[in-house]
Amino acid sequence: MSRFIEGLESPETLDPLAPDLHCDFPEQEIIAKLDGTTSELDGLDYERLRFALAEIFRWSVQVNLKKTDAQAQIGRRLLCLVWATNPELIKGSPPLAEIARSIGLSKASLSEISSEATRTFGVVNRFKAHGFHSVKPPRLPEVA
Repeated sequence: MSRFIEGLESPETLDPLAPDLHCDFPEQEIIAKLDGTTSELDGLDYERLRFALAEIFRWSVQVNLKKTDAQAQIGRRLLCLVWATNPELIKGSPPLAEIARSIGLSKASLSEISSEATRTFGVVNRFKAHGFHSVKPPRLPEVA
């Protein structure tokens, strides 16, 4: 017969002065996650999430909306933010130069936007995680 604790035949054989062998196992929490009655989002701070999303949206639309290419500018800003955050979110995980070629722009134009996203949000992907691109993420303000 195998035992988890050598010499433990029954609770009666335990030394009453021995350290407690009990541990708090989050059984109900695990079952709830496995059966779908709870989600990973349950513990989120929705106020901070709302604030972060609002900042992303605010940054994305900081273009002259009266220009005929405003929609394209907003799209480029979002694309560059996604790429700066994690290129793997884009199919094939392409370098910025490849993205620029595929949408008919220069790498420099997307690089400028990507660098702005990096500075603004403090995100650095594997392509930019070197040298002067090392940035510290901005601190989120406390939300009441």
